[in-house]
Amino acid sequence: MIEIFTFLLQYFVNQDPELITGIDFSDPAATYMDLVYFSSITITSIGFGDITPNSHHTKLITSFFGIVGQFYSVVLVGILISKFTSGNSK
Repeated sequence: MIEIFTFLLQYFVNQDPELITGIDFSDPAATYMDLVYFSSITITSIGFGDITPNSHHTKLITSFFGIVGQFYSVVLVGILISKFTSGNSK
C-alpha cells in the first residue's frame, strides 16, 4: 500500500514539483526516500507536517490514503485479535 501511494505521488511530483513542499529534489533517490517517508507517515496517521501537499489533487490523494491506512489498521488488529482469541477454544 505504501508503494502504491509513493508511486502515485511520484507521478504527480514529476509533473509539477510545487505540488508537495518539503521534499528534497537534489537527487532522485532523495526524492523517492522523502516520498516513501511521507507515505508511511500518512498511512500510519502520525503526520509530522514536515512534508505537506499543496494542490487539490495531492490533498485528496493524501486524505484518501490516510483513511485507507486507518481501515487497514483496524482490519489488521481485528485479524490478530481473532487469531489469538479463537485459537484454543475447542
